[in-house]
Amino acid sequence: MSKILLTILLTILFITLNNILIYSQTFEGVVKDNLTNDKVIFISISNITKDKYTFSDENGFFSIPASLGDTLNFSHINYQHNNVILSNLSDSVTIYLEPKNNLLEEVVLINKTKKDSYKIGYKKGRKKHKIGVPINSFLALRINNKKNIKIEKIEIPVFFDDKFEYDNEGFFELQLFTSNQGVLEDLVPVSKRYYTKVHNDMEFITFNINEETSIPETDFYIIFNRVLPDDVYDGKKMFTINPCLYFEKKGVKGDLFIKNIFANEWVDYQDILKKYSPTQGPSPLFSFEITVKEVN
Repeated sequence: MSKILLTILLTILFITLNNILIYSQTFEGVVKDNLTNDKVIFISISNITKDKYTFSDENGFFSIPASLGDTLNFSHINYQHNNVILSNLSDSVTIYLEPKNNLLEEVVLINKTKKDSYKIGYKKGRKKHKIGVPINSFLALRINNKKNIKIEKIEIPVFFDDKFEYDNEGFFELQLFTSNQGVLEDLVPVSKRYYTKVHNDMEFITFNINEETSIPETDFYIIFNRVLPDDVYDGKKMFTINPCLYFEKKGVKGDLFIKNIFANEWVDYQDILKKYSPTQGPSPLFSFEITVKEVN
């Protein structure tokens, strides 16, 4: 009888240890561009089976909890999505992503600009609203534009709740686009990808657009992505407080539209103001501004 009991206990122990081993495994590798073979940073990686998320780091490297048979999704706004079903966890792998066809095909070189820079955007006013930047997602802003302009700098105020400590809170990624059809599915990049590190004492997200590109008399899109590193994301998934962007509206209705990339519809900024009280949350003393020069 004791031998039978011992056999049962050993079997249970074996199954338990085997399950622990399986569920403690990780899948790691490097993400590269299929055309250039360059390492691709800040690619969103999700284990659909286990509901785990991470990003490739500054060297294109990633590591994510996974088991054999899990489905992983690799995605970024500039690349075709790639789903991988895991059949081997023993070796580090290279994941190649296919760039979207319109990537950087319509960069416009500037020949002559007016001397003085000026600001467009949403100046100080009585109505203010904060917008949380979601993790593992993109936020799109559509800006009406009727002039030939070169964008020099984008400066956006942020707010961190002083009740919480922020340490190693990742990066904000930004890129500028236009759209031939006026839809997100047809975005054409007109700038490279910019990054700024997030820290708890920052008051502004500042992106200096230091390349010779212009936007010719068409609406343009500012696409944000909040990138949180593995160690912070995994340990603080339910506790990290998203920094918020503040936007202040001035001008004709319809100047600014906001959309989560994975949402179905654009939201007019004025509709947000109607839904939420302008007094919700702290009110900043600064404004969202874009510094531009006109192109002749």
